[in-house]
Amino acid sequence: MRARLESLEAIVAALQTKPPDQADELLNRIRSADDIDTVMLPRDQLSGGSSTSSSEGSAAPVDTALRTQIRVSSSSYLVSLVIPSAQTTVAAIQSFFSSSGKLFHVFSRDQIDNYYKSVFGLDGRPNINNTVALCGLAAVASVGIQYNPGDFDPESEVVFYNVARHYFSDVLEKQPLDAIKVATMLAMYNILCKATATLAYVG
Repeated sequence: MRARLESLEAIVAALQTKPPDQADELLNRIRSADDIDTVMLPRDQLSGGSSTSSSEGSAAPVDTALRTQIRVSSSSYLVSLVIPSAQTTVAAIQSFFSSSGKLFHVFSRDQIDNYYKSVFGLDGRPNINNTVALCGLAAVASVGIQYNPGDFDPESEVVFYNVARHYFSDVLEKQPLDAIKVATMLAMYNILCKATATLAYVG
């Protein structure tokens, strides 16, 4: 998590200090990239062409020092926000459904079970291609851990929450009704720690 923070801070620093045209190009890359590592690729690798000696080609949006820092400090959480292990996920989901009461069963158990199968399959290795399933699963797990925090690693609920928050926009775009459910879960998560964020998700 520290490495992830340092790398993201380096990107923010580049946005603050680079000339406007380079900062704009970096921002455009961030918006269109699949992961942070892609943002750091040289222009010719992103476009599929060869490098050029023109002023446009020489104006790299991120200098070599920053690119090296990103690659050295990259981790699974930085690059693709991998969800915690299948065992931890199952335990967190069980904690939610056994402790929250029917009032807060925003997602049905069958729906979450289907999400789990979509993400972890039969071998327990996470598949992050189904972002809707991943987001819903992580949102429920993040709340479930709060009911029995002593049974989990202290960082687990934060990781689940960050995964759900990261993919929330995908759910909003692809399945708006499920986005309502995810927003409810994220609001529940924040009730205990972030009042302002809670109001935002309720809104």
